[in-house]
Amino acid sequence: MSYARVSTEGDYTGSWSTTALDTLCGCGYRFYRRYVLKDRRAPTLRQIRGTVMHRIIARGLGRKRDTGENPGVEQARDEAATEFDRQYDSGVTLTVDALALGTRQAAGQTKDYVVDVSGFHAGVVAPKIQPVAVERLIEVRPVGTDLKIVGKLDLVERGAHGGEIIADTKTAEKSPASTAAQTSEQLTMYTLLRTAETKRLPESLRLDYLVRTPKQKQVKHVPLATSRGIPDLQAYLRRLSTAVEGVKKGVFLPAQPGAWFCSERYCEYFRDCPYVTTRPVTVTVPDAVHSPNAQEE
Repeated sequence: MSYARVSTEGDYTGSWSTTALDTLCGCGYRFYRRYVLKDRRAPTLRQIRGTVMHRIIARGLGRKRDTGENPGVEQARDEAATEFDRQYDSGVTLTVDALALGTRQAAGQTKDYVVDVSGFHAGVVAPKIQPVAVERLIEVRPVGTDLKIVGKLDLVERGAHGGEIIADTKTAEKSPASTAAQTSEQLTMYTLLRTAETKRLPESLRLDYLVRTPKQKQVKHVPLATSRGIPDLQAYLRRLSTAVEGVKKGVFLPAQPGAWFCSERYCEYFRDCPYVTTRPVTVTVPDAVHSPNAQEE
């Protein structure tokens, strides 16, 4: 496998982001709504949860990379609370689950989640990590395709055998399937990007699941390790090229029925998607009226 060019800066206009490609491979219709029609929706509480966790973890690990010091637990908790309020007040789509629970309570539960889990990561997970790169931006043009792929690797850390480990953090309310890392296309894409940059396959890959149970509210770390080889990357590139050709022809296949992400919790277009039979009602909150910090009327 060879690569025409790799860079970490420049103009990415017209390029394919890893997020866009991941969306396309999961559900072509969702890609069509978001990237072709530019139909951007306010995120759900679950999506805000993921955004907040991503940013707080990146900040903490970025400081550790620069200073060698582990993130502070209380600092992580405070930053998570502030970031949640900022994201929430920018607009949120409330699902039927959130409305049934109550706007203020649903928001409060999500805020408690990000605060608790951010503190747990800073105190328990981060001290075990030796970050080499955080939020590493890479652009790749694979030879033999007309793709230009640009993406950010959340975390690259030093491996035990002199190589690198590419890791990505996920949040959940129950333990993931044991095969989650093996089947992760996101990890395959990250491997493609980093291998193109360093000309060396990573030593291993890992999904770090931070699981907080709804009832007991106990947090645990579930690491899932895996690896990829050159044949995996070649097969992935063939899939991407086929998917992109479909977009050029105006073909946007919806997600398979039963896909875990094809639900109102995970997809902002679920409520008016023509490919689902149940269209629950959601409410968009565009301002801070229903902020968990605001007084309820």
